[in-house]
This record gives sequence, structure tokens and C-alpha cells, in this order.
Amino acid sequence: MKKMKQGPGGRTCRYGALLMIASLFILGSCGGRKGSDGDHPLVTAALQFNASCPRMIDMDTRLDSGFFIPDSTFQFDYTLLNYDSNQVDAAALALYLKPRIRSNVRVNPEMKVQRDHQVTMVFHYRDRNGNFVTRIHLTPEEY
Repeated sequence: MKKMKQGPGGRTCRYGALLMIASLFILGSCGGRKGSDGDHPLVTAALQFNASCPRMIDMDTRLDSGFFIPDSTFQFDYTLLNYDSNQVDAAALALYLKPRIRSNVRVNPEMKVQRDHQVTMVFHYRDRNGNFVTRIHLTPEEY
């Protein structure tokens, strides 16, 4: 794996990325923005998900929200609190995270509603200033 740029205090983004994976295990505990179809099960899932957001995943990562975009996408928004976008090798981070996210989506019972509705999942990462870092797409064919 390509080495990622150093962050504050000498930590590498790689360690924060590992801990971000843990966030997928708590997806059922945070929620999202209401879509146009308030009765859709994924809108309900998003509302439940966001009930406890924002939520710290690790010392570098905050899970901010999740929301359903009708008709086929569920997005999770994260902030890398201790990094500026120029400190992160975004391509390497995405390459590193995607297989781990895919593996977790396949087996995590809290992701069942997303799997059942075969939505595309988007994992969107911003830096501490709100600047875009990377986005990971996971289609139903991939999980």
C-alpha cells in the first residue's frame, strides 16, 4: 500500500483510516436528512442513524450524518478532524478503505436495510475545513 502523508503529531492518515472502518459497525446509531418520500424505509433508517450524529469514530474521524437520496443512494458523511486535504493522499486512502468497507457492508447486520434495497452507498470524506478529500462509491454489484 502506498504510504500516506503524515498528519499532525506524526500520525499517518492510515491509522485514522483503520479506525474509520469501525464506524461502519455503528451505522445503526446515527441518522440522515429526510428525502422526498418520508415513508421509505431508507428515510426512516437515515432518521434513526442521525439521531446520535455527529459521532466520534476515533480521534481523527467524525461521522457527521447519513442520508437517503431517492431512488438509489445512501450517503455517509465523515470529517477528518485533524487533517487538511493537502495532507491526505486521497487516492491511496480510497484504495485502502474500499475493500474494507465492502467487506463490512456484506456482513454487518446494521447495513441490512441498505443491502435489501440494493442502494449505491457513498462514503464522503471532508477535511477539518470542510474541503472535499475523497468519495468512495459502492454499488450493489460490488457488495
